[in-house]
Amino acid sequence: MIVIGASMAAVVLGGAERLRWTIAEIPYLDVPSSSHVVATAMSKNGAVTGRSGSTLSSVGWHAFVWTPTEGMQQCADDGWALSLGQAINDAHTVAGSVNTCPSDNGPCSTAPAILQLDDEAQLIGPLLQEYAYVQGITEAGHIVYEQSTGELWESGGWVNMPDGDSIALPMPDEAWSVDLGKPVFLDNEPNSLLIPGYAWMSPARQPMVWRVDVSNSTVSATVLTSISGGEAHLILEDGTVLGMLYIDGASVPVEWPYPWTTWSPLAEVDSNIYWDAAILGNNGGLYAGAASIAGLKVTWIHGISGNLTILDSESLGLPPSDI
Repeated sequence: MIVIGASMAAVVLGGAERLRWTIAEIPYLDVPSSSHVVATAMSKNGAVTGRSGSTLSSVGWHAFVWTPTEGMQQCADDGWALSLGQAINDAHTVAGSVNTCPSDNGPCSTAPAILQLDDEAQLIGPLLQEYAYVQGITEAGHIVYEQSTGELWESGGWVNMPDGDSIALPMPDEAWSVDLGKPVFLDNEPNSLLIPGYAWMSPARQPMVWRVDVSNSTVSATVLTSISGGEAHLILEDGTVLGMLYIDGASVPVEWPYPWTTWSPLAEVDSNIYWDAAILGNNGGLYAGAASIAGLKVTWIHGISGNLTILDSESLGLPPSDI
């Protein structure tokens, strides 16, 4: 497993005698006033994207592509003070956002965009004084993103097609916002782009899967079977959806086997444990996520045999801050 992120200094968690991480620094661009590199996403072939520059918006930061052979290269974004890569495919096409902030106090103007090394940034949504965030890009160039509608805490979901058309993802009538996960194509549905996520509704969020037929650009939405609300976060290659549900007022991680007519819990319901959904998994049933027990963060692992293991700082002999 490869984890990417940013660090001010390379630190071995838990002490040198318990090395659990291998940290490799990514060379940064030699940009004037550059003070940091933030890595946000990695393609299947190992290319990394993110932003490099200054924490000061008046100086600016810029999206980049890093590969083991070519090193760090800045995306072309002339005219934008700030650009950020949020997803990348094997062709090294970057999907992210561009924005500019006023010199004095005031909102920034932001839009999702396609960013490349040898071409100018291409907007795929309107430039608004609200946030935009890209959740994923397919190898064929379909881009899934969220963009604020202009109202507080309200956002809509969109799919930008390779031909440039943008398709709005439908929401239930009672919903006011969506949170989306990464898009996937399944081998048994080659024309269906599947997007996990959840709709913000009252009294509880609802887990959903959106299906975009890329052959005719039609879109449909399925509310996954739930009890009193929950979330869908990830679709595996076999179609299994990973997420969480609220049961008797407590959260529990669950899976929806394809075609999502039933669900199964991955842990016991426990009012003393706040379970988060799995954020990693494979087709063999090996999943991992986080939970909170008495205010302390722990990691849980669901094995292929169905057993669930909780890794906390005490069991690993580490300080609580290490988890």
